[in-house]
Amino acid sequence: MKRILYLTFCVFVIQMAHAQDFESKFVLGGAFNFFMQKNPDAIPGNSGIITGSGIDEVYDTKVNSFTFKPYLMRKISQKWLIGVYMDFKFEKNMREPINTSSHNNLVYFPIRREISQYGFGISSRYTLNPTNQLRVFFQPYLGYTFIEIDELRSNENHKIDGKYLDLGADLGIIYAINEHIRAVFTIGGLNYISGSREEVDTPDVDFSSLGFNLDLSTLFFGIEFKF
Repeated sequence: MKRILYLTFCVFVIQMAHAQDFESKFVLGGAFNFFMQKNPDAIPGNSGIITGSGIDEVYDTKVNSFTFKPYLMRKISQKWLIGVYMDFKFEKNMREPINTSSHNNLVYFPIRREISQYGFGISSRYTLNPTNQLRVFFQPYLGYTFIEIDELRSNENHKIDGKYLDLGADLGIIYAINEHIRAVFTIGGLNYISGSREEVDTPDVDFSSLGFNLDLSTLFFGIEFKF
């Protein structure tokens, strides 16, 4: 699947670069997301969440992430664009145990992760009202992502590598500043991922998930140029 997607990605780039239709329009853009979160998380114990009776095992969680997605698209009709994109994300998260007490001789250690991921894919965009200054669009995509995680867990360093297929669709709004410059706002919608991760001296683990996400971690702001 990775090879098929990579070949498709290359074909899209070549086709757009050699387009002979001088009336066609291209769109070059980039979108970013900066996300911060801080909240306490209860730690699951042997039987549900350990709380009460003087026991209050809680992690203080802090997450900081930055994502940047450059893209190039070509107009193929009044309402449709097709294109390619890349995806870069950097994240740090820390989980510090606070107000902990002993329970069944368990000891809770801090968990710190540094996550780097990069990917590429193909996408299309359907705009409901392409002639208005304020426009609404729907953007399906198919991508492939590589991820590297450096983790401090139980006072030991762990390195985890992974890769996954990413299939989904975003919702968005375009505000046409002028004929060539547009502001873009997107938020994640339906998303399905399927992949695997590996760690030294640990069996590979396959994972998959399907969800519908509309929150600040999927909200992107961008600018694009039409030429």
